[in-house]
Amino acid sequence: GKHIAIFHDSFKFPEDQARAIRARLAKAPKNDSKALAESVRLSEQVRENAGSTATVIYDGKPQFPIKSIGRATFSPDGEHFLYSFMVGKGAQLQRGYIAFDGIVQKPFSFPSPLTALEALYFSSDSKSWVAVINDSTNRYAVINGVSNNYGMLVGNVEFQPGGYGYAYHYTTNKAHFVRHNTRTFGPYSQISAVQFSAEGKHFGFIATRRIPGDMENFVMIDGKE
Repeated sequence: GKHIAIFHDSFKFPEDQARAIRARLAKAPKNDSKALAESVRLSEQVRENAGSTATVIYDGKPQFPIKSIGRATFSPDGEHFLYSFMVGKGAQLQRGYIAFDGIVQKPFSFPSPLTALEALYFSSDSKSWVAVINDSTNRYAVINGVSNNYGMLVGNVEFQPGGYGYAYHYTTNKAHFVRHNTRTFGPYSQISAVQFSAEGKHFGFIATRRIPGDMENFVMIDGKE
């Protein structure tokens, strides 16, 4: 493998290393300066309120103090590392965090953050990542750091081959929908086979709708029946 990550639960985190991490975060290449500023702020908050001397050591270098680690995974190409963790104590432990390549994403809150994080995974081309949150009352996806909490996620998020597009099936109030990037299709009575074509140029799914006295299946391709 190209990289190695170790969870160390008795590591004493040196201040000079913390300063180096702050400098690295500040210089991290990001297209969105506001998103970077928020990530740096969250990383600073995590470092200051960790309440623990544990850390993740990535390629021999400690990242920042944490309380405990949940799920962790490398991208298929071995270039990216994604993990969930908790910091602080008491009520603070009701907040869960995700770090992508050492950059802390926006936290999520519920009684049991580590067990409610159902899955972490990357797209097959390693360009995108997903965290599936399941807090017993709802199941939704965080895609590339952005919450997609429109309803109950059904199945997994599908990714566009060779691009950053995505699609998924969700349900709310007994109606079924497909979310494709920023567009929503539905409501339908049922949905299946959400997918992209092999070359990534087309997107489609099978939907079911009610007609007088019966149900009808039809195919949607690129938003058209």
